[in-house]
Amino acid sequence: MIKTTILYCGVFRFLDGNPGAHYVQGVGKALRKLGFEAVYLGAEPEGTVKDTPETREFQYVSDPLPAHTSGQRLRRYLMGPVTGNTTLQRIKRFDPRTVAAVFTYQMHSIALSRIQRYCAANRIPLIANVVEWYDPTHLPWSMLFDRLDVNRRMFYMRKELGNFIVISRLLAEFFEGTKRNVVRLPPLLDTEDPKWRLTPNLPIPYDRDARTLVYAGAAGRKDLLANAILGLELCNDRRFRLLVIGTSREAVKRQMGNKAAVLDRLRDQVFFSGYLPQHHDVLSAIKACDFSVILKPDSRQAHACFPSKLPESLALGVPIIANRVSDLAEHFDDNQAGMLIESADPVCFANALSRMAALNPQHYQKMRAAACRRAAENFDYRVKVPDLQEFLKHAGVLS
Repeated sequence: MIKTTILYCGVFRFLDGNPGAHYVQGVGKALRKLGFEAVYLGAEPEGTVKDTPETREFQYVSDPLPAHTSGQRLRRYLMGPVTGNTTLQRIKRFDPRTVAAVFTYQMHSIALSRIQRYCAANRIPLIANVVEWYDPTHLPWSMLFDRLDVNRRMFYMRKELGNFIVISRLLAEFFEGTKRNVVRLPPLLDTEDPKWRLTPNLPIPYDRDARTLVYAGAAGRKDLLANAILGLELCNDRRFRLLVIGTSREAVKRQMGNKAAVLDRLRDQVFFSGYLPQHHDVLSAIKACDFSVILKPDSRQAHACFPSKLPESLALGVPIIANRVSDLAEHFDDNQAGMLIESADPVCFANALSRMAALNPQHYQKMRAAACRRAAENFDYRVKVPDLQEFLKHAGVLS
């Protein structure tokens, strides 16, 4: 019997298009080139309609998560991510004789150990997909099990598991240190997809004399949006403005604390579009901007992950302004597909804006073209198929 099914387990939500959903589908496209079909065993809140264009490309099997009420949150974590009960139930629906491998995406250590025992009993290769190394202090207290599990999970995997798909060099070196089978896959795209050539749509008033920067995402402790705002004021150039997608003005004010008054001073330069529910709308807004902003702290968490907005912005032809964190410097050079700054400090950001103001239109158009090339060379899923093929051979999935 030829085994062509790969079960991909995790709490990724295909409907709302979160970064996890996009990441695993990128890996799924590379798997398809190797003759496998990924079946995603995911989850989303109760009442969510799953039949969307994003989910129809791959088979998606999902049980609803309990609603986010205080009484149901504990049941949600115990039923699914922590104990792996619901995940194991989904896995057992498939004949193990047809399953080539089980992939786990950011699983809790208890769930991992149970899935590992099942896979070992049925001689199914188990592959852990690791894309984060959380700082426990950045997780809310309501995610108690996540806080307790962070380091236990990482060191459990390092000791007990043998095959890893990781998103960054830091994670690769962590697992390779024990002579494990590791492949590093950044967020993968299909650069031939028409969505990268969609019509730009700026959700704020158009100003042909302005150069618009864009920050997309929920600005939490993993990002330094405040530094970009402070740098914008330091630059003191009225031609620049910043569009913030996915985070409200009030939320950013709370994060900035006693520095929040800068938002009032820059009211005509910093704009907030609010949450855009459709990923298509987010991409369309980014494409209408001149530069995409990525500022991260110099922390283990930031170096372990990889921002999905980088390959997406490049694929849209939007140059990046980012500091040297994670593997970003491997994927674009300063003054070519964007601007690479040494730190996320507001002064460094302001200096980059001054350099940006001096760009002539011809140089900027070359930057946009270089961004598209970098996306195709570094992030198209077809480019990573040989690496994934070699990894699967060592994992015993391919002969």
